Amino acid sequence: MLTNLLILLAVAFLILLGVILAQPSDFRYARSITIAAPPEQIFPYLNDVKKNQLWSPWVEIDPNASYSFAGPEAGIGASVHWLGNNQMGEGTATITDSVANERVVTR
Repeated sequence: MLTNLLILLAVAFLILLGVILAQPSDFRYARSITIAAPPEQIFPYLNDVKKNQLWSPWVEIDPNASYSFAGPEAGIGASVHWLGNNQMGEGTATITDSVANERVVTR
């Protein structure tokens, strides 16, 4: 009986380990929204990491978070690092692709 239980636990562990190892090491999260404004009006708020603070919902989650900025003021290479409470955590976002009035990609 005990042997069967140990074998069952070992098999379950191996299956779980296989599922974990099969997961990609990177993940992707994408969101989109339609805003009733011309792209030229919205783009500067997405392409400038300092202007992100004017609309980001994360600012409301932790108004006392600290931010530091690196790289160019806007566009590819612009970066923001934040340190916040346990809900917000710590991280860095860097603009990796920017096409005027079309898209901004961050990592």
